[in-house]
Amino acid sequence: MSEQAKSGFVAHLIELRDRLIKSLFSILVIFIGLVYFANDIYEFVAAPLVAHLPSTATMIATDVTAPFFAPFKLTLFVALFGIYSTWLIPTRKTHANANFGLEYFAILWRYRFLLLYSAPYYIRLFY
Repeated sequence: MSEQAKSGFVAHLIELRDRLIKSLFSILVIFIGLVYFANDIYEFVAAPLVAHLPSTATMIATDVTAPFFAPFKLTLFVALFGIYSTWLIPTRKTHANANFGLEYFAILWRYRFLLLYSAPYYIRLFY
């Protein structure tokens, strides 16, 4: 392998490392900002599911630490979604024809459909 090919490969690895560090730092910053609202986010996401449960049923925890860690895990996924939708989507296209608002709306619409329509249907399958 020539010296130029090695330096090109190393340059790509350095760029990959820099981008991974920036993205992990961004996720961490958003996560830290949202940790205070972890229970509120969890209640907002769980509200459509709880509304479709039978009146005698409740959401249960299957692990000892689940009631404590579930809101934090959800907040981490919200932070990942925030990074994906605001930072990674526009970089896939050129800036000249990027339609950021429409793609962001489409992602939110998919999650809305999942929470409000699909998840209650699957809950009814098991009750």
